[in-house]
Amino acid sequence: MASAATVLAIGIAAAATWLTAMSFVEAYGIGATHFGQATDPAKRVPPGMEMLVLDAAALLFVAVLARTAWRGFRSMSTMNR
Repeated sequence: MASAATVLAIGIAAAATWLTAMSFVEAYGIGATHFGQATDPAKRVPPGMEMLVLDAAALLFVAVLARTAWRGFRSMSTMNR
């Protein structure tokens, strides 16, 4: 149970990080301004509240899974004594 929670937490954190990074790349582009999606800075649309809510939910879910994993690993270590 603890190992599954750890793997799931890492997967969710990686997915949320990738989605956030791709959102910023889509909004601002990579490199100089002429390489981005919109060359006119007034037309750029920054990531909105949806990205903030997604990241907050992912962070909360990862924290719950990390706590579950911590408690699982701690209980396994006391059983081995």
